[in-house]
Amino acid sequence: AREVAPGNHAAGVEHVEGRRRGGRGRARQADERVRAGGQGDPGPALIAARRRRLAARNAELRSASERSFHEARLDALTQIANRFCLEEDLKVLWARSRRYGHHHYSLAICDVDRFKSYNDHFGHLAGDDVLRRVAQALKGELREGDGIYRYGGEEFVVLLPEQPLADAERAIERLRAAVHALALPAAKRGAVVTISFGVAELDPSLDDAWLGRSGPPPAQTLSAHRNLRATQP
Repeated sequence: AREVAPGNHAAGVEHVEGRRRGGRGRARQADERVRAGGQGDPGPALIAARRRRLAARNAELRSASERSFHEARLDALTQIANRFCLEEDLKVLWARSRRYGHHHYSLAICDVDRFKSYNDHFGHLAGDDVLRRVAQALKGELREGDGIYRYGGEEFVVLLPEQPLADAERAIERLRAAVHALALPAAKRGAVVTISFGVAELDPSLDDAWLGRSGPPPAQTLSAHRNLRATQP
């Protein structure tokens, strides 16, 4: 390369451009050698190794994405589905019912009876354990395809596809009995933890109002009768 005198801007630009053109030429020559299988060819073994690394990385990303999807729909305390998952499942249920005609779907909302008194008496850690055990008792009594969700606090929702109200009432009675059979000591001496249900059959015209129809029994009813099931026509 020729020397360029200081201050000679035109000559300096020409010198730089020459070096750039030379660099591009050398890069093209290297690419041609790779394509021709000459010097710089990574070889089949190296290409295969790179593909394996890429496939493994893609598998890790898919696994992480699936794990995040699952965790976003799972209640951390009880390890059952959460309210977000319930809302997604209800949207699918509404759409299916409207597209294919009315199917028998029932839903129940349930409360752990006198849960605040339990927490006050035994402490919140014990209350968390009760929620976990109740959730697993409910889940263990459901059919494959039924849904159990933690709705918030001590409230749970049970979704019963393809079950008319009469069948849903029998299913809910099994759930109530299963929680009673846990025989978890309640705050009141000699009593055990129980759960009360409100259950209703799907009416597609009601949308979210359906949840209100299947809500737990009224407070005035619960004040006299716990461990019960209330049916909404």
